[in-house]
Amino acid sequence: MFIIFGWKKTTKPLESLLTTDCHRCHNRSKWNIRQETEWVSLFFIRLFPFKNKYRLACEICGDSVLLAEKTCQQIRNHQKHSQAKNQQVYNRLIQQVEDHQFAGMTQGQRQYYRGVKAQGN
Repeated sequence: MFIIFGWKKTTKPLESLLTTDCHRCHNRSKWNIRQETEWVSLFFIRLFPFKNKYRLACEICGDSVLLAEKTCQQIRNHQKHSQAKNQQVYNRLIQQVEDHQFAGMTQGQRQYYRGVKAQGN
């Protein structure tokens, strides 16, 4: 008997969330929430979803930051919150994106990059 099973990953864009600088592609771009689903498959047919992950991804270069499911739910229900609460969530997400993209840099390099970027705008 011959059985082929495995995992297949699908990605589905959910919504465009915010516009901020991408420090990888050096553009001001929209960042979208994407849902990645890993499926268990049998004979190349997806049977059931195994795991869901949510990512915040740059629309231009595709660089992405992993989001916690709780954070993603908060974001997707943002209409229910006050404007101040939404701004706090967006600021936290922008900080998370910058932390991801500046991961290998020292504090001095980060400040230099932000200064150069500010002069260019």
